[in-house]
Amino acid sequence: MRMKTTALLLAGLLLSALPLRAQEAATPQPAPVERPKPTCPCDSSNFKPLTDKARAVEAYWDARRKYNVASTIAGTVAIFALLSQDRKTLHEAQESLNAASSELAVARAKALSLKGIKVVDGDDKTVELLLVKDVDYTL
Repeated sequence: MRMKTTALLLAGLLLSALPLRAQEAATPQPAPVERPKPTCPCDSSNFKPLTDKARAVEAYWDARRKYNVASTIAGTVAIFALLSQDRKTLHEAQESLNAASSELAVARAKALSLKGIKVVDGDDKTVELLLVKDVDYTL
């Protein structure tokens, strides 16, 4: 019985994501806005930090990447854990997200204190890197 309920909920979720033909014809799709992907010189394999500030920014960027991956995975796992009513899996997903979040907070605090980054909007979506090439790092 529980398996049937989970299968029906999953099928309903998948079907609700499909647009109806009448809805497609009635609403024109605007052109997608291409946002540039955030990049850091530390993404390069040739990146060599020369200062503590550059090492802190590199650690922050790695923690930020880990958090983004963890949040995507945790969200997906949480949906399936809720559908299958598996509290243990839901708890594990939340724990992994909390660990990634705390690692990001520590790395952000260090990078901010060394003036390697500037958080523009109060979140990690818009961050200004304050590294100077050939002073803080080389490629």
